[in-house]
Amino acid sequence: MNFWLDGENLYVLDGSVGKIIPFSYSSGNSHKQEAIEVGNSLFEGFAKTKTGFVGLTGGGMERLWQFLNEEGK
Repeated sequence: MNFWLDGENLYVLDGSVGKIIPFSYSSGNSHKQEAIEVGNSLFEGFAKTKTGFVGLTGGGMERLWQFLNEEGK
């Protein structure tokens, strides 16, 4: 499981089900937000960008970078 901190948001990758789960937090409180489906993109790792996400997919010689918007498309 990978995660990314961005301001007051924490994004957690659950690659086994193809979802990025966002949490907002401030003043010690956290709130789980609606999961972002990444579809068939089985990310091994990811990062938040200004407009969405970038993830590393595949394995071995077939590793690819995939870019998604904030809705996972």
